[in-house]
Amino acid sequence: MRVPSIRVFLWMTAALLTVTMLSCGRDEGPEEPKQEEEKVVNDWETEDIDGDATMSSQVMRFSVGNIPSITRGITPFSGASYSFSVGDRITIELTRDDVVVGTKVYKVTNTDGDLEFDYDNYPTGQPFYLENKNDFQLRAWSYGNSTPFATDPVGSSFTLNTDQRTNTTTDNYTELLYSPKQSYSYSTEKIPIKLYHQMARLKVTLTHEASGDLSVDYVKIGNSSIPTTATFSESGIDIENEDFMGTWTGHSSTTTQVYARADKANENYTAVLFPNTSLSGKLINVVTDNETKTYAYTLPSSVSFNPGNQYSYTITVKDGKVIPTTSDVGKVLAADGKIYATVSAAKNAGTTASGLIAYVGSAGSVDASSSSYSCLVLSLTDANSGNVCAWFTSNSGTCVNQTSTTATALTYMNGIACTNTLVNSNGSGVTSNCKGHTHAAARAARNYGTTRPDGASEWFLPTLGQWNLIVKGLMRVTEDLTGASNSAYISTEVNKKITPSGATGLVADDYWISTERTEERAWYISFHPSYGGYMDADGKTSASNYVRAVFAY
Repeated sequence: MRVPSIRVFLWMTAALLTVTMLSCGRDEGPEEPKQEEEKVVNDWETEDIDGDATMSSQVMRFSVGNIPSITRGITPFSGASYSFSVGDRITIELTRDDVVVGTKVYKVTNTDGDLEFDYDNYPTGQPFYLENKNDFQLRAWSYGNSTPFATDPVGSSFTLNTDQRTNTTTDNYTELLYSPKQSYSYSTEKIPIKLYHQMARLKVTLTHEASGDLSVDYVKIGNSSIPTTATFSESGIDIENEDFMGTWTGHSSTTTQVYARADKANENYTAVLFPNTSLSGKLINVVTDNETKTYAYTLPSSVSFNPGNQYSYTITVKDGKVIPTTSDVGKVLAADGKIYATVSAAKNAGTTASGLIAYVGSAGSVDASSSSYSCLVLSLTDANSGNVCAWFTSNSGTCVNQTSTTATALTYMNGIACTNTLVNSNGSGVTSNCKGHTHAAARAARNYGTTRPDGASEWFLPTLGQWNLIVKGLMRVTEDLTGASNSAYISTEVNKKITPSGATGLVADDYWISTERTEERAWYISFHPSYGGYMDADGKTSASNYVRAVFAY
């Protein structure tokens, strides 16, 4: 027989006191029947008080079983169908008679999925207890070991972990598992809680055209249709059919791309995302070659990512850009990133010749705006439809780097930056002398228009330093233009290095440069037969010279 609880003992005391008081208050005379007192005692004796006392001290026991999904970010136990790790925490909300009793955090204690109250993080807390034999309701959720537990383990909203690149078994994925509110019958046995994945997982496998390593820096997932925060909603749950849609809804005022976890050995990249039923546009971004190239994969319209599912894409990426060598100078670089001997050869291969490889150096040697460019590619024809133009619509005012000395001008390798300033003459940071004016030479270079390969810069008007590299590269000399190579020999020989590819040779005249010598004059380089490779300056508005566009690669 079980010992009555303290609550039962007090009840017994109260009943006995009632009997005593009635006895002491009687008058002398015949003894009255004790039927009423006995009835009180009998009523008490027939109540199932002992059972109630046992239930009030019985700790509710819970367990979690296998998750019917594959988006779990944390590595499961080897050979086990069970998907949680010891120490994972589950938040449980208990409701009785439509009133929420409380929300408490439990943790997984073993590989069988048993749960116990998380005393480590809540040392003064208490677990749930059985209180009566009525039905009750439970709902539960888990963030795995991810960030939200640090701030609000029982909350119903959280933010997606947008950087999932860390190759560890914890904290690298945002995990969201949920068991909608369900009714349970009284039981002293373990109560099984079945959680459902509310996230989707995207797996990207990369392949490439030729042998060799693909120089992938990272893979980013996301555009305006990928939310980064989510708020809890109970709608749309169908436990019987395991329809998980509508459980968590994303709400985000700003959208951030998600960096996928990398398995570079197998060229796989995976990211856990909030589900979405209307994905489209450029979603998968593969960044390569020291972050100089981005391949954007565009999804078909209205693609759905449903909870608990993995979506796999195999994407073929062209090899990391072919880096030209000095032996490729005089050949053609095409829009497909490959090198061809001639313009015709590129056309026969089904691609467009972009330009003539004119100079090859080391990474960062050809343009100050990037540490990765190592090659200068000359346009196949003159810009501005082969016509001459002025440098500026004003004959005064400094817009870009100005120097009166050849030696200093030869050190400028910022043609992209100079061209950007000149073509955006109304933009921020532009000097007042330049605002509102048209820079015909720079605009002609920028608008040259022939398709360039991925990883190339925009078309720009080269500086004197970049023209110096182009001439040195084509002529295969090491001297700067101010040295022994500065002779009429250049103008008679330079086109012999250009035209065999099918490109148009330079005109025997002057070509504009994107830097200034004075406020009134801009630099040019001349290929006139009398003084090939000669450098001087012309009036910005009074002179009309040719333009040859260049891009860095």
